[in-house]
Amino acid sequence: MGQSTTVRALIMVGLAVAVASLLADFLVDQHGEFGFDGWTGFHAAFGFASWLAIVGVSKGLGMLLKRPASYYDKRQ
Repeated sequence: MGQSTTVRALIMVGLAVAVASLLADFLVDQHGEFGFDGWTGFHAAFGFASWLAIVGVSKGLGMLLKRPASYYDKRQ
């Protein structure tokens, strides 16, 4: 029961920080170098897309490099 409550609390805190960051983006005057990086919410979206890419690449590497459980057993 404790783990479920802790996980739920961490998710809620993460969502609150993400929403606060997005709302704070409206208060700051953005001066982007390339135009699109001055859009409201661009940095939040870019961070999320980067996270998705890292997770996807790591899942792919995990499947590629995975070995069977008996890989290190002694051969007889």
